[in-house]
Amino acid sequence: MFVGAIAVLIWLADRLPLPGLDSGIWLFVAFGELSAAAERFGELSHVVRSGLANGGDVVFLLLRLSIPVVVLVFLTLAVRRRAGAEGGEASVLWSKILLWPMFLALTIGSYVNGALLSFNVTSLVRGLPNITVLMVLLIPIVVFCYGQAYREHGRRPAWPLLVVVAAVEALLLLLSDLVSYATPSSYSVGVTALAPIVVVVACVVIAASGRDGVTVPAR
Repeated sequence: MFVGAIAVLIWLADRLPLPGLDSGIWLFVAFGELSAAAERFGELSHVVRSGLANGGDVVFLLLRLSIPVVVLVFLTLAVRRRAGAEGGEASVLWSKILLWPMFLALTIGSYVNGALLSFNVTSLVRGLPNITVLMVLLIPIVVFCYGQAYREHGRRPAWPLLVVVAAVEALLLLLSDLVSYATPSSYSVGVTALAPIVVVVACVVIAASGRDGVTVPAR
């Protein structure tokens, strides 16, 4: 049954292409993260009504969320402008650079972290979980690989923009975890969860407005 459900999801994703992102799989990822975030906010609302938290806690949490959201929106706009200037299949490559680096860095980092824990290596950098350190190191590598893949399509990678993407994603992740370490909150939403939500919504809105001229490649 599990395999069948996965097959159905893949089939649906293939038939729900997102503007500039091609595969609709990111829509399912974004919905999943949005559902989890809504559940956390529901719990927070219950805690506030119960008097166990005050309005200041809510404002601080919203501030923690708004900063990465704003940064991700501006990053999406910059990348989509580049995509709109080139169009076609290249536009899809440019849009995916916003999502895959964090996703692949998290996946690879989880396996490496598991190996490190088997050798009792619990902290590569004091005050930060191993997975954060590994992701900060892996994100630039994944972005560089995407730049090389872009070259294979016969186009010249815009390395300055790719460097900005890698630096911003790694910095957002690092700062988010440092804030979480200093002020722990079980209701916060991490950057890796925010990224697919923000990027998917932003890409759809931008494409619907027709401002970037990016179209989904014909299948």
